[in-house]
Amino acid sequence: MDLSKEGLLASPIKDEDLQGEDFEPWHTQLYRSIDAKTAKFNAPIFKAKAFSDMEGVEYDEEKQAKAGKRKKMMQHILKTDKEKEQHFEGGDALNVEVARALDSKRELAVDCSVHKALVHHIRNAQHSIYIESQYFLSSSFLWPEKKTPTCCNLVAAEIAYKICEKIEAGQRFTTYIVLPMWPEGLPDSASAQDILAYQAMTMSFMYKEIHNSIDRRRKHLNSRGDESLENIKPTDYLNFYCLANRETKEGGHDKRVASGGILNRTRRHLVYTHSKLTIVDDAVVVCGSANINQRSLDGSRDSELLMGSWQPNCTATKHDVAKGDIHGFRLHCWAHLMRTMDDKFRKPQSLDCVRLVNEIARKNWSLYVQEEPCDMESNLMPYPVKVKDDGSLEPLTENGKFPDTNSNILGAKKVSLPKYLTT
Repeated sequence: MDLSKEGLLASPIKDEDLQGEDFEPWHTQLYRSIDAKTAKFNAPIFKAKAFSDMEGVEYDEEKQAKAGKRKKMMQHILKTDKEKEQHFEGGDALNVEVARALDSKRELAVDCSVHKALVHHIRNAQHSIYIESQYFLSSSFLWPEKKTPTCCNLVAAEIAYKICEKIEAGQRFTTYIVLPMWPEGLPDSASAQDILAYQAMTMSFMYKEIHNSIDRRRKHLNSRGDESLENIKPTDYLNFYCLANRETKEGGHDKRVASGGILNRTRRHLVYTHSKLTIVDDAVVVCGSANINQRSLDGSRDSELLMGSWQPNCTATKHDVAKGDIHGFRLHCWAHLMRTMDDKFRKPQSLDCVRLVNEIARKNWSLYVQEEPCDMESNLMPYPVKVKDDGSLEPLTENGKFPDTNSNILGAKKVSLPKYLTT
């Protein structure tokens, strides 16, 4: 079976169109997270024998051997005793792979390759991570309050400790995370307030861990007479953002807004982030249906699919991010959100870059909350929490509410719904 001819990689570009062009090959993997019954039902499909009988598809024994080594490492890290990982490669498909990892949970086989793919790429990051997600709930075993194993995916912990590792080594590393201002639905609903509380706890433990690393590193350098970290803050390494818009009646796209009402008076609008995107070192892009929460990453709850792609000839170096098509794609995303392009954006790990992005976001927030309606030129704003020097959080508004709502930014003080429903 020729995968490219069957439409999987069908392209309007013909071979003759590429002659004389600098054409770079791509490598793509698909990661799945499916419930136990589906995993069991699909198991025969992924047997090597079934794939080897197909024309143009080759079972890669060498990669299977390497997968065995990774399997033992992941079993040790995640303390699982049953795990299978298989790779199948299309001979004519420019390195398209289905990567599958089965874990055992309560004696049931579940496909958790979505979670392991994200953890793998975060652990291998050298310079920067850019994330867009509808939710960010993670690593509940490290939450400062209400520690629980209910939301035990490792994404937030891996990011936090990656940053801490770089701080201790005296190296730059930044993470940019774009979320919706509040979850889907009414922001004062019980479910939304619970999710906001868990999200705030996730952010809080990350910032506190980063603060502690900065503090240790600063004391170490100060003992040598080095004061280079005196003005460094947790937000120089990790930042959360949201998207919004504000427009005057003259500058608005829709002139038919009804008179009266809060929105007509303030002209503030939430831009809802629904994408699920992770870019690591401008070298790997992972996108699909999985959010950063336990429902998507558990492997035994929601069924999800992620695609990870990279160019083998464009990888990050020890000193800088990759400079291939993914680099250009990330710059395009930023130009769309900030309506500007600056050479500092080419080095997302740099202090100059993260402070410029934060400056743009703060200016937009000032326009968003000011009394007089105005036309915002771009949409990126800081997520409405203030990170104190010690890493703790407080709302960015005086009353602790989202603008134009009666909803707590940090979520409910007392969670009202079962954690299984909202994580």
